[in-house]
Amino acid sequence: MIPGLSPIEERNLILSVGTHRTGRPLSPVEAGQLLNRAKSSGASVSDLAVACHLEGGTWIGRFIRLGELSPTLHHLVDWGSSKTTLSMTQAQEIARLPRHEDQETLGRRAIEDRMSSHEVRQVVQLLQRSTRSAEEAIDSVVQLRPQVTRQFVYLATVTDEAVRRKLAELTQAERNQLLSDALQRLRLGRVNGRLGIDRFSLTANEEAAERLDIDQVEGALNAALVASLSKA
Repeated sequence: MIPGLSPIEERNLILSVGTHRTGRPLSPVEAGQLLNRAKSSGASVSDLAVACHLEGGTWIGRFIRLGELSPTLHHLVDWGSSKTTLSMTQAQEIARLPRHEDQETLGRRAIEDRMSSHEVRQVVQLLQRSTRSAEEAIDSVVQLRPQVTRQFVYLATVTDEAVRRKLAELTQAERNQLLSDALQRLRLGRVNGRLGIDRFSLTANEEAAERLDIDQVEGALNAALVASLSKA
């Protein structure tokens, strides 16, 4: 048994790392949190690698590095990138930045501008080697593209404290499903999102963004979350 983890947590961890299966029970950040707890409880990196069926301890360190990522970005990290997420590779690169403010700027722009992991790495290197702001470094990398494709990302707050407590008990996948169900009920069309514990993000293309009243949507989604979780 892995030190510091319950049998269910150990099972979910093993089913989430060292595999390419779909429907993994944990997000990369959640897996990293469990690995960090196990390491703090006395497990060695090599023992964790063996338990998780990983070759060597390099990947264990990569998962644990996600703990340096701004909490604002935790709910955006997934096993692969999409219109609404950051890939684990992108998140690991972003976590190398010492300032959470820069991490949050790069995380948001990486989704808005559909940046590749290579582009994210270029921005991180520019920020480490120069005095440019995060926005300036990102613009300089994105402008090298032959064509810029952009979408819009909105960050909003979960306002009800009771809802936050209930969300903290759910996995990332369960929270995302909750938000997806709420978006469908509100009939927002081409708007997607990710739900954290105390915040959520919405992404939309330019056409959908023009019709989106973010203040109204934020209130409606908070009300929908209250209604859904009060039934649970």
